[in-house]
Amino acid sequence: MTTCPYCKAEFDTTPDIEYITCPYCGTVFQIKTGNIKAENHYFYPINIDSTLAFKNLISFLSRQYGAPKDINNASITKRTLHYLPLHLYEGKGYAKCPNGSETYYETHEAYLALVNLPIPIYHEYKFPVRGKVYFKPNILEYGKYYNPEISDDGFKSLVESSVYNKVSREIMLSCSNPQIDVTVNYQGLIHYPFWEFTYQYNNGSYKGIVDAVDGIVVYAEYPQELGHREIFATIGTISIIAGLILGTTSGFFIGNLLLGMLGGLISGVIGGLRLLLRSAEHKVKATQLKERMGTTNKEELKELIRNLGKMII
Repeated sequence: MTTCPYCKAEFDTTPDIEYITCPYCGTVFQIKTGNIKAENHYFYPINIDSTLAFKNLISFLSRQYGAPKDINNASITKRTLHYLPLHLYEGKGYAKCPNGSETYYETHEAYLALVNLPIPIYHEYKFPVRGKVYFKPNILEYGKYYNPEISDDGFKSLVESSVYNKVSREIMLSCSNPQIDVTVNYQGLIHYPFWEFTYQYNNGSYKGIVDAVDGIVVYAEYPQELGHREIFATIGTISIIAGLILGTTSGFFIGNLLLGMLGGLISGVIGGLRLLLRSAEHKVKATQLKERMGTTNKEELKELIRNLGKMII
């Protein structure tokens, strides 16, 4: 139990955390000493309100393969704003060769300071470092606020390793024995907002997570229509049968029918099992991160069909 040095409120804390924010008045202070720390605590203002965030979610779901055409009839049953804690670091790397060649690299990286995430956030999610403002206690009134569970020292080695690898790869093109210096500075604690929606479609309940700063759909669930599940099941079955047929044919020519059948079956299962598993899913998960990387569920299906065509040919 910790007592806020400003408002005297008592609340539970996580061990090994140096600084914490009072959930009642917003004061940042050092747990061991009770010293108030006003600097280096930021948050991101909400750019996307809940109405627009839900529109983004439904728009994204309407583009997913297998989603119902009338998914826009879905209705919100619950919405929650989460403020998740991030540790922000500045990493700098400098390398110089004996021949005078040199390179410099600077980065800012943010890491989630929670052990158990209250909402699903993909590890590859990149948080922006621009746009933050100094923390205001009144944000505690608008959503769920989470204090960090991991100290600010917890990620410094990751940032240091990332900067070192980047600088060393570049400088190694000029020499094999460079001098490399890396520094990592802690920039502060940031609280980042996400909208969590629970929505209803027909008799089913589904979830969606939307970034409240830029509106990207981080995580979404949607019902997969029966017709699309049948398509996945058919293509998956054809893939397995095609693999078995091709393997049997190959085994006949090499004089080892059993080996050919086994190899063809394994190949077919590798290609078709993923589709069969997808056909069994009534609730599908998706993320807009794939769209940003240029891949979608439709593109993945096309790629699987192309691979099946190559197998048959």
